[in-house]
Amino acid sequence: MVPLLLTITLQWLIALLFAFKPHLISSILIKNKEHQTEKVSLPFDSKELLKSALVIIGTTVILLSLPDLILATVKYINLVQTNDPNKSFDLTNIATSGLKIILSLGLIYFSAPISLYFCRSGINR
Repeated sequence: MVPLLLTITLQWLIALLFAFKPHLISSILIKNKEHQTEKVSLPFDSKELLKSALVIIGTTVILLSLPDLILATVKYINLVQTNDPNKSFDLTNIATSGLKIILSLGLIYFSAPISLYFCRSGINR
């Protein structure tokens, strides 16, 4: 459970960094400062960018967790059929992968209210 929470927290921090502090990333990536005189304005506001970032993160976690869930389920079915006493560990893997997918679906489904909450609370200032 702890690695799952750490992974989601790290992804949230990266999403917030990309959404609200893009100049930090550009200053790290671009060493030559003389070409940065032109400002580019995006047609999106911070709420839309955060919503997009949440959807991308949720989709990524689902795509990375789905194969683990399928493999753990097949392995658990085989262990149940052979009556192996070590099947509880594989059930934990199924539960962890399933929880990742459920939380990611919630992140995608509630991306609009979450982004609205963070934009109203003043995180983007």
